Amino acid sequence: VIKTEMTSAISGSTTSNTDVDILSHIFTTTVTNSKIYIMMTLLLRAQSVANSNNFVYIKLFVGSTVLLNGFPIVGTFNTTDTRGVCAWNYLYSPNLAAGSSIDFELKMNALYCDTAFISSTTQPSHITFMEIAP
Repeated sequence: VIKTEMTSAISGSTTSNTDVDILSHIFTTTVTNSKIYIMMTLLLRAQSVANSNNFVYIKLFVGSTVLLNGFPIVGTFNTTDTRGVCAWNYLYSPNLAAGSSIDFELKMNALYCDTAFISSTTQPSHITFMEIAP
């Protein structure tokens, strides 16, 4: 491990059924062709009225490239409040020169619930980025 960065506490909510920006984190490489190991722990919550689905839709991008695209927590039909943890690890290999900046963007939407939350409790959510030698 060459370098480690952890985001500050991540929180947010949305009622939008289209992607909403939750976090942007710029990571600058220190070694050519290094890899970035991403560890994400998000505390999620979905609220819906009765007779509705209950999913939180999370996406992690680098530019227009999608690294994570899915429903990290899934509630059952007729569930009004669903909570869960999105724990996700990924080894990203950008093959860039030393000193290159990588803009990671976390997005969320409430397409399948009324309101989607990250960290609606006192427990924080974080993403850790670790630069790994080639």
